[in-house]
Amino acid sequence: MSSTPHPTIKFVLDGAELDALAEAAQRGLTAHNNQAGFKGKIDRGRFGYSIVPEGGGAAQAGVCCALKGDWIHIDYLWVDYPHRERGLGRILLQKVEDEAIKRGCVGLHLTTISFQAPDFYEKCGFSILAELQDFPQKGYSRLYMVKRLPIRDKAEKDAAAEHHDKLMDERAARINSKESQNEPQNEPRNEPSSSPCSMPPITGE
Repeated sequence: MSSTPHPTIKFVLDGAELDALAEAAQRGLTAHNNQAGFKGKIDRGRFGYSIVPEGGGAAQAGVCCALKGDWIHIDYLWVDYPHRERGLGRILLQKVEDEAIKRGCVGLHLTTISFQAPDFYEKCGFSILAELQDFPQKGYSRLYMVKRLPIRDKAEKDAAAEHHDKLMDERAARINSKESQNEPQNEPRNEPSSSPCSMPPITGE
């Protein structure tokens, strides 16, 4: 009588093996979503804005975002210490909100820690959806915050979808152009690295 072999549980650290595990998990979850009847796309790309001095130089502030389904998640928003209290954070949030409206998004969401900037986000129209107490350690909380955008009619949603498709086509064309210019012919190609904050900087606002 043969015995069924027991599976092995393997501990995986950072590196290529963990990346491969994450890709396998994403493929499996996507397949499950399709079987469940969800035909949309959750991960729809990333974008960002930076504020730089007029003559160039290091960024004074920036925001990095991820398109998640019909929402935009704000991954990071920061303003360098010497440039705070100048409204740069509000400018960046408004840029993100304008882009969300163009793309027909439902709203924005983010997480922040209680010692970071929850008051700032509330002043900008965000509300606290949930709180995870004692994170990252006792005495603090992680706050999940959202801001819903006005509901748009079908024509506006169709225009937003067209705008999104155009941006994705332009991004693909830039990547293909960069590959053809920088890489020798008939040689193996390395995948181009992309920054999550690769949108053109905004100045003079």
